[in-house]
Amino acid sequence: MIEENKNYRCGLLTFEQWYGKEDMGSSRIRGHWIINNWKEAELFKQGEKYDVVIFQKCYWLDYVKAFKGIKILDLCDPDWLDTVPIIDIIDNVDAITVS
Repeated sequence: MIEENKNYRCGLLTFEQWYGKEDMGSSRIRGHWIINNWKEAELFKQGEKYDVVIFQKCYWLDYVKAFKGIKILDLCDPDWLDTVPIIDIIDNVDAITVS
């Protein structure tokens, strides 16, 4: 349940981080720009305590299942069509954003 007026600590796991890429447009726009303008959000760090995790085109099913907080999947490209268990991930998140 979401409490009003609570500052939720958010970890944002970007496509860049997850896949070891640099300077990806989707991670810049849908990750870094958000982090730079939302004081409760930061680039995801393993082991940190978060209330919310946003998975920006990251398909980490084991963590999605294990994380007990609010989980948001940000999908903006069909890069999951062939190799990602997308239905399992969708079934285990609280919200999905799409462009």
